[in-house]
Amino acid sequence: IFNIWRDGQGKRLPVILGEAGKMPAPQASPSTEGQTLPKLGLQLRPLQAMERLAIGSNGGMLVEAVSDPAQAAGILAGDVLLSVNGKPVTSIDQLRNTTRNTKGPVALLISRGGERLFVAVGLGAVTR
Repeated sequence: IFNIWRDGQGKRLPVILGEAGKMPAPQASPSTEGQTLPKLGLQLRPLQAMERLAIGSNGGMLVEAVSDPAQAAGILAGDVLLSVNGKPVTSIDQLRNTTRNTKGPVALLISRGGERLFVAVGLGAVTR
């Protein structure tokens, strides 16, 4: 346990010590928890606690599968979606609400291989 002060209040954080690069990165794998967002072309699932620790993030969603338009923009299975248009991604429902009335491309902040990058993705029409 690590004690810190933030915003004038003490907080206790669990700490796992290790060497950088020793913790496994999140891996895409078949999951019954994954949910698809056809408008973006992403199948996502919430990160597990160890996956969040591995990338140093409090939230995000693991990309399990990709189709257009996200695939055309360069998103890969195994990427971690951190934010959309500057709003942190906390759940599939929150992501749907964020993109529901959006016209045109969205800016996705993703984590890939220890790097963070922005990717513009045009929103597709859902024809199912």
